[in-house]
Amino acid sequence: MKKIFLVFGIILLLGLAACSSSNNENEDANANNNSDYPEEEIELVIPFDPGGASDMVSRAVGEELEDDLGVPVTPVNKEGATGTVGMNYIKNSEPDGYTMGYVPVELSMVESLDIADIVPDDFTLIARSQTIPATITVPEDAPYDTIEEFIDYAKDNPGEITFGTSGEGSIWHAAAASLAEEEDLDFNYVPFDGASEAVKSLLGGEVDATSVSPSEIKSALDSDDVKVLAVMSEEEDPIIPDVPTLKESGIDLETEAWGGFVVPKDTPDEIVNTLEDSIEKAVDSSTFEELAESQGVNPAFMPADEFDDFANEEYDKYNDLLPKIGF
Repeated sequence: MKKIFLVFGIILLLGLAACSSSNNENEDANANNNSDYPEEEIELVIPFDPGGASDMVSRAVGEELEDDLGVPVTPVNKEGATGTVGMNYIKNSEPDGYTMGYVPVELSMVESLDIADIVPDDFTLIARSQTIPATITVPEDAPYDTIEEFIDYAKDNPGEITFGTSGEGSIWHAAAASLAEEEDLDFNYVPFDGASEAVKSLLGGEVDATSVSPSEIKSALDSDDVKVLAVMSEEEDPIIPDVPTLKESGIDLETEAWGGFVVPKDTPDEIVNTLEDSIEKAVDSSTFEELAESQGVNPAFMPADEFDDFANEEYDKYNDLLPKIGF
């Protein structure tokens, strides 16, 4: 009887060892599969029309990724519905690392705007690539020369200041509204079809102020047609370096457009790490630096964990702000 139990025990141990060996082999195989990534073409989804800032940033990063990873990185524009057509495509793709995409600040806004049921947690965020701050800009002959004087005037004259924006629900509309919310101001918003139309309206005397990016107001500033009272970023902007930030004026508020890259949820960590490292190299490249200078964007790499926290903080901010201002 003892021999039977002994033989049975040996068989059991051998079986467990075989299972363990098999599991280890499977784990090693999976690790080897991920370590071989990438082995084929990567689709880079851009959720906006060709030619815009998001498109140009995405293509510049894609070119650098192609050189670094050694496989084709093919840009594909899937525009529509404030970027949500493309974002939905990325969200529903296989989490294998062969579909990635660009996402803008609207990733954190579209649910609050009732445009689509999309939130940052629907994706695995890889890295942020750049930011573009908002400005508070007024005509050169406006009766205020500083942001403090502008705010005092707005408080003394509630509802009198007409504020041109690049469209209702746009990030630049949100920038003006966030200042109003922070300082308890009452602006009369006038939406236009894009930032350039808002600037034209400001120059034509149709509105009293606007909030657009530094690059969109730079030529008017150089011509002494406008005054930029403040930039809504953490640090002074290199395009308009003499303009103070809101924080330098004692207002703890930042509003920036931003962009970065994501993959579908549940993409393996090894793949995410590979793409994160490659995107960091791309943002540090001379190609991206030249694009940033020409298009007025600020390289602002942020790794995956930080980008995830940041995008969700932005989501919480806009989920609180946008309903308050009736978007």
